[in-house]
Amino acid sequence: MQTELLLLQFLCFCLDERQVLCDDQLVYKMTNIECQGNPDRVKNISCSLKAINWNKAIANMDCYLSVPLRNPVIRLQLFQRDYANQWKPFLVDVSFNVNDVISRRSFLPYGVIMWKCLQRFTNVNHSFPISGHLFARNGYLDTSLVPPFPIGIYQLSFVFVDKNSTVSEHIGTVKFYIQSMLTVKSKKRPKS
Repeated sequence: MQTELLLLQFLCFCLDERQVLCDDQLVYKMTNIECQGNPDRVKNISCSLKAINWNKAIANMDCYLSVPLRNPVIRLQLFQRDYANQWKPFLVDVSFNVNDVISRRSFLPYGVIMWKCLQRFTNVNHSFPISGHLFARNGYLDTSLVPPFPIGIYQLSFVFVDKNSTVSEHIGTVKFYIQSMLTVKSKKRPKS
């Protein structure tokens, strides 16, 4: 990640000031959230998004697991919206075992980034099986953990599956719609 930031700084230094504003910081603002679940496994699903300011929105999610999660696997996909308003796959399509990431047996970068983002905001803080009420409060995407993406609108899709040795059962899907943009600065003058 350090090399990517150095490359971004080098590009800002080399490019003409009319093409890019290098003083501005790139932020990722959530614009929408969708939650869907398997009614046999998950009850009372609610997802909401609250705008804090022009640069940040926080997500709150709740659900009740009627059947315990034993061996969850997440498929993480990233899509970018193109000029024709179509979602196109963008760089990331990976599956990982959540139990391995939490217990540090798997060091897949996307799993580690996801776990670092989520562990501060959720009550999932131990290994599996997990059942009962799950929640995430005041969650946001930390820009220090995510590599810089081109400015645009992205869809981050998490598909949750509970895999046993013989059976794989769909749990639910969470889709985050994220806008990669330059920081919006306040035009208000500070009080003196």
